Amino acid sequence: MRRRRPVPPAAFLALLAGLLCVPGAACAAPPEGVMSSEAFLKTRDFWPEWERSGEVFRVEGRVRSVAGGTLRLENVPLTVRPSAGSSLGRAENGVARVEVTGRIASGPSGPFLQSTAVRALSSDAAEFNTRKLALDRDDPAALERLAAWAEGRARFYNDPALARRAREVRRDAFDLRWNAAGETTERPNAAPAGVPPGVWAQLALLDAAPDAAPEGGTDGRPAKLADAERADRVHEALRTWWRAVRDDGNADLAALAGQIRRRLPGAATPPAAGAEPPSAELLAAYDRTPAETFAAADEAARAALARRFFARVERTRIEATAAPDGRNGFAVAKVLDARLPELAELAEEYRERELAWRTGRIPSTSRADAAELADLLTQRGEPARAKEVLRTWLAARERSLRSEGVGGLIRAAEEYRALVGDDAAAVRLLTEAYAAANPDSPEEAAVAGRLRDLGMTRAGGRWRTAAEAAAMPIDPITAAMRDGRVVVGMTAPQVRAALGAPPARTQAVSRLSVAEVWIYAPPAAAFRDGLGAGGSIVVHLSRPKSQPPEEATVTAVHRL
Repeated sequence: MRRRRPVPPAAFLALLAGLLCVPGAACAAPPEGVMSSEAFLKTRDFWPEWERSGEVFRVEGRVRSVAGGTLRLENVPLTVRPSAGSSLGRAENGVARVEVTGRIASGPSGPFLQSTAVRALSSDAAEFNTRKLALDRDDPAALERLAAWAEGRARFYNDPALARRAREVRRDAFDLRWNAAGETTERPNAAPAGVPPGVWAQLALLDAAPDAAPEGGTDGRPAKLADAERADRVHEALRTWWRAVRDDGNADLAALAGQIRRRLPGAATPPAAGAEPPSAELLAAYDRTPAETFAAADEAARAALARRFFARVERTRIEATAAPDGRNGFAVAKVLDARLPELAELAEEYRERELAWRTGRIPSTSRADAAELADLLTQRGEPARAKEVLRTWLAARERSLRSEGVGGLIRAAEEYRALVGDDAAAVRLLTEAYAAANPDSPEEAAVAGRLRDLGMTRAGGRWRTAAEAAAMPIDPITAAMRDGRVVVGMTAPQVRAALGAPPARTQAVSRLSVAEVWIYAPPAAAFRDGLGAGGSIVVHLSRPKSQPPEEATVTAVHRL
C-alpha cells in the first residue's frame, strides 16, 4: 500500500487559513482590499498572528486626533505611528478620514499600527454625496445600498447627521417602490397626503384586473376590462383625486402627476411642433364636464385631454413654488419649459415677473447685478431696455458718489463711459469736478487731463469742444500770445508765454505797490507790434503789494 507524503506544518496552516477565509468570516490573513475601521476591529483576534507574520494591510477610518507625529482613528485602540522614512502626509492638515497602509508592531506601551503610507480621503459626508451623484436616482435598490452603507457608518461613529441622511435616502427609495407598486391590491401605509382611500383602492383594483379573462370571469379575479373602459375608470379615479387635493397646499401633487403620466396614454407626451391643436370647443367641454367628455372622445382626443389634465396638475405644482414678488420667475419658467413646453407664454410671463422685480431693485443693487441684468436683456433682444436699466443704476450711483466730492464725480464719469459709453454725461460730471477742485491742485490737473482726453479744451474761462473753441472770437491778449507779442493787460505768466523769461529785470517797491521792468534784447524783440523794428523791448508791470508776483499786469510796452 502506497504511503501518503506528510503535509508540512506551514503548508497545512496556509491551507487551513484559505479554507477558513470565506467571505464575511474572520480570516487569519488580512483581506487584500481596504478594511473599514469597523471591519478591522472584527479581526482583533488575529492581530497577534499578523504581528508575528508581519502582514501588511490597509484600513480606513475617521481621524480622531493627530499629535506628536502620531494619529488615532476613531474607535480603533491602536495608535498609528509612521515607520522610519515616512510621515502622516496630509493627515497632519486636519483631514477627516484617512487610509492607512501598514502592519501591527509592538513597543514599550503595547501594540501599535506602524504605517508605511497614509492617504487622505474625503469625509463620509463628501463620500455620501459622491456615491449619491454616481447612482441611478430611479433605482431604489441602489438608494437602499447607499442607505445601508451610511447607516453602518452612522452607527459605528455615532453620527446623527449621517444617520439622518441615510433615513432620507431610505425614504427616497421607499417612495420609488411605492410609486411603482401599481400591481399590488394593498394600499401602502405611506400613501401620499390627501389621497382618498377609495381612489387608491380603485387604482389597486384596476391594477389587479387581468389582461385576458372571460367577461364576468368566475375564477375569483376581476373581469377583464376593455381598454377604453379601463382608461375611463383610471381617468375618473384620478379626477376624483384631483378634486380632493387641488385646494390643499400641502397635498402631494407629485404623486398625482406621476400617476397621470403612467396611467393615461398621451399625458406624458407634449404636443408635437406644428401639430394641429385640439379644438377650443373640445377643451372647453372637457373643462366643464371632464368625465363625460373624456368618455365620448376618440383615442387621439383622449391623448390630448390626458395631456391637458396632466398639464393642469403639473402647472399647479410648479406655480406653487413661485415667489409672490416674482423673484424666482426664471427658475419657474425653466421648470415650465422642461415639463410643459406647450405653456411657453406662461413661462415668459414668469420671466417678465422676475425682470420687473429685478428692474425695480436696480437703484439699490450692485454694479455687477445691474450689468448682469443688462446682459440678460441684451441676450433677449432688448438692448434699449438694457440701456435704460444701466442708466437707472447710473443715476442712483451718481447721487451716491456726489457725496464723495471731486473723486466721486470722477468715478461717476468713468461709470457712465464704461457702462453706456456716454461721453456727454462724463464731460458734464468732469466739468463740475473741475469747478469744485482746488485751483492748481493735483485733483484739478487730473480732471483737466480727463477732459482733454475727451476732446475738450479750456477757452474763454470754460471747457469747450474743439469746434466751440474754434468758433469763439479771439481776444487781443490771446491773439498777441499766439503771435509772440506783448500788449497792455497781459499778466506776468502770459508775457513769459509770449517772449519767455526776461533776460533782465528791475523792481521798485513802494508802500502800496510793486513795479517791475522786464527788458528783452533782440532777437526776442524782433516782432511786429507797431513799435518799430530793432532795439530792446521794455515791458512795465505793476501789482498791489498784497498780491503775488504772478498777478502783475502789463501797464506799458515800448522800445529802446
